[in-house]
Amino acid sequence: MSVTILLVGLVVFAFFAAHLLNRYAARYVPLSGVEYLLVGALIGPQIPPRVLSNASLEQLRPLVSLLLGLMGFLVGLQARGPNRHTLAGTVIALATVLALAASFAAAYGALVSPSDLALLDRTLFAIEGYRFELFLTREQCAIALVLAAIAGVTFSSSALRLRAEVPAFQLLRQAALAGQWVAVVTVALVLAWSRSQSPTSSLADSAAYWFAGATLLGVVLGGCFTLFVGEEKATSRLFLATVGTVTFGAGIGAELGVSPLFVNLVAGATVAFSSRHHAELSAQLNRLQHPTGVLLLVLAGALWIPPAEPTLWLFPAVYLACRWVARRTLPSFFTWLLTPIDPTRIGVGLLRQGTLAVAVALDFALRTPEQAGLVLTTAIVGALSFDVLARGSLRRYLVDAETEHSTTTALALETPEGDV
Repeated sequence: MSVTILLVGLVVFAFFAAHLLNRYAARYVPLSGVEYLLVGALIGPQIPPRVLSNASLEQLRPLVSLLLGLMGFLVGLQARGPNRHTLAGTVIALATVLALAASFAAAYGALVSPSDLALLDRTLFAIEGYRFELFLTREQCAIALVLAAIAGVTFSSSALRLRAEVPAFQLLRQAALAGQWVAVVTVALVLAWSRSQSPTSSLADSAAYWFAGATLLGVVLGGCFTLFVGEEKATSRLFLATVGTVTFGAGIGAELGVSPLFVNLVAGATVAFSSRHHAELSAQLNRLQHPTGVLLLVLAGALWIPPAEPTLWLFPAVYLACRWVARRTLPSFFTWLLTPIDPTRIGVGLLRQGTLAVAVALDFALRTPEQAGLVLTTAIVGALSFDVLARGSLRRYLVDAETEHSTTTALALETPEGDV
């Protein structure tokens, strides 16, 4: 089948299925958007009637890389200078990834027999003839870091932008953006590390070369974008520059075996800091976010494959439990430590994941097909679970935080200066 016909049919089917979901399923269960993953899985090669074959999906790989690049570019455009909540948001994101990476490494080691050379093998202590060792392989480390990065991704609600004067919303937005950046950068580092270990690698055996090369490529592309657009605000020119930049960045990134998502993230951030019209540009390009997300989720569902080993089906349960605990504890602790904001329920605002979590998983899975089953299964289960179940909790938290801020502001305005 022609790639063009296949693509047109996929787009029509995706949006027709979305219409049916919104019209009928939304009456009974809350929908968040990640349901497109199920739509994609139903037409993929793993579930009958297998509308899309493996050969068809292979033809669509350039489109997947392009969508990943566009997603990264849109996230990069949100980059801003530091504010009073940047430190807290960054610390929350980094602490979450590190804590979950340790948990996931232990779980993966318990579920899968090691088949790789040990990166770390050290005896910690011995008690009554039992020896406790710290054992870590390269595969175990890579999987743990990638899944922790996926777990660190948080959905950035539009409500946080509309009510930016609420301190809790500012912190949630900074934590969400920091989590997105940390996730993309972590996966890019893991891919660069894997690429540098390849026997076909033509550069020195160091991930730093690959990571620095991907970063430099993103900066150059972002600079070229800014020079091409200049003072122009015409929509046609903006879209032309975006398509050209993202296509080139995604193509080069995929060809080199590094992350197209990361290359275009850096390009978008470069534009955000180098263009005086980045706000107007972001507003114009945000119209691409919904169709990009829909197609990416459908394709991610179609590309899903089951885990390679039966025991790995238990890993999504570990992921859900560990991420829930981390989100309910770490944000509250660092919010209490670094800000005057009420930390009681701040973690509720960071439970939902959104499309980017699946995009990060897909970015890694396309370049490491031997681990695609575990990574995609865990990311899809996590996105579906948290986005559906946590939607109501997030809405209630946003309402309560806004009400509390309004009450506090009103009391402060009514208090006479002499009573302070």
